Amino acid sequence: MDDMQTLYLGAGYTYATTYSKRKDEFKILGDGGIYYIKDEKEDTYSPSGTIGLMIDSRTNILRISKYGFILNLSASPNYNFVVLWQ
Repeated sequence: MDDMQTLYLGAGYTYATTYSKRKDEFKILGDGGIYYIKDEKEDTYSPSGTIGLMIDSRTNILRISKYGFILNLSASPNYNFVVLWQ
């Protein structure tokens, strides 16, 4: 790590909502008979952690001051590419 890099650490709580796809044979509900309902029995709660690295942009192309990568660790891992403008 140098003065151009920033390590990002975070913690939190993740809530995931589940939707079930249904089909209406009479095509009254939804688009073309396809609709979704919230399935509260399948919703999940879990602790999550985040780790990432932000890098200062030396060239400042398009006024981008930082860019980086963030990984969210929870029951369903995902990632984000982050760009910050000033």
